[in-house]
Amino acid sequence: MIPVDWTYTYKIRSFDKRYSYQTRSIIDKNEERIIAECQSYLTAYEKGLRPNYCTDIDLLLERLKEFQAEKNKAEELTTV
Repeated sequence: MIPVDWTYTYKIRSFDKRYSYQTRSIIDKNEERIIAECQSYLTAYEKGLRPNYCTDIDLLLERLKEFQAEKNKAEELTTV
């Protein structure tokens, strides 16, 4: 799907374990459908079939690459 580096992800903390288990259960039961619908959305997006108010995935990926480049540059400066 979308290549996302794990440094951009985080866990959602919930104090209600029942909610966490229920959410995980729903996701697990519907995983194939979720993946298929995401793939369909991305395929349509690539073809230019986009909802009026959709996220600009190309811009998002560009910004993530820019952020990673800036982060790498900052790390290089601190390790010199």
